[in-house]
Amino acid sequence: MHMKRIVGVFILFFSFYSFESLAGKCETDKWTKEDGRTQAGGWIWFPGKSTDEDLQISYLKSEGMAIDRLMKECGFPHKEVKFHERCDEKVGNFYRTYVRASLTHKQCNETKYASAKLKSKILNKKLTSTHKKYLAAITKNTPFEQKACTESKPEICHRMGKYAFQ
Repeated sequence: MHMKRIVGVFILFFSFYSFESLAGKCETDKWTKEDGRTQAGGWIWFPGKSTDEDLQISYLKSEGMAIDRLMKECGFPHKEVKFHERCDEKVGNFYRTYVRASLTHKQCNETKYASAKLKSKILNKKLTSTHKKYLAAITKNTPFEQKACTESKPEICHRMGKYAFQ
């Protein structure tokens, strides 16, 4: 009889709450599930995701990741790059943040083939500065080789796994 009550409560609970309502508020937005660059209607979007105990640092890492992806394809951030989509949620002691940088195909091509003179006009200095802060935040000013996960440094592997899990 006791087991029937537990099953009944369980069924009642899930009849009122779907799995989507149990997910984080950001996970219900389709764009937060994207792991790579997307495009449509002449626009390109570069996602960035991060987790940190500090909300501002998490946003810095998310924006930096998006800018890093953009720079790999376009060369440098165009002055018209925008972060229209942003979302954050608290997960335990951590904040999970999502951002998406956007620019047009034309703007990306303009940065790829810009002369030095044009680059000085269309370079987004604020996003370039954000990218530098991002690189410092993820490396803590330590050379990457010293932070690499190797058999001789299992504690670093553990930290990387914990970060990825969070």
